[in-house]
Amino acid sequence: MTHLVKVDLRTIKENPNAGNTLSVVDNGSTVTASFKHHNIEILDKIKDCFIVERYSKRNVLSYFHFNGRVIYKGPKVFYNKLLKLGVDKDSIEINIENHFHHMHHAPEPDYYYKHLDPKVKCKHCGTKSKVSEMSSGEFYYSSTEEYIYYENICPACGVIECVDLEYESIEDALRRKK
Repeated sequence: MTHLVKVDLRTIKENPNAGNTLSVVDNGSTVTASFKHHNIEILDKIKDCFIVERYSKRNVLSYFHFNGRVIYKGPKVFYNKLLKLGVDKDSIEINIENHFHHMHHAPEPDYYYKHLDPKVKCKHCGTKSKVSEMSSGEFYYSSTEEYIYYENICPACGVIECVDLEYESIEDALRRKK
């Protein structure tokens, strides 16, 4: 017997990005900074939020020039901390480089929705379990050197394909909703 897993009509929402084939994903930011200070020991006071990549000093009377990456607390906290430690605000330079990844993919669907989670009965052991409790997996068979994908593995007895499921299409659900 095939069980029909219906769409939960309450979850149907129009996708404002329907048909799009490109997504832009934020991959974080890199925050770098440089500043001048007369004492190298300032590094001990900012080690929780700054990684030094290099520093230099021209002569005994000049300032140290530090370059590195701002970590953890962010550029605003770092900037304020430098000011409190006596760093001249005109010597502070903070750069933020945002990283984005462009992903090409199949067109996005017209609707977002979820299916209901009914209890179904295992053909082998008779245990009733929710569809979401069943697992699926990919198994490698060395004799044929191939991977085979299985669905609907019973959580009680481990039998593969313990129930036959058919999922309602969004088109059928929309007709039912009207």
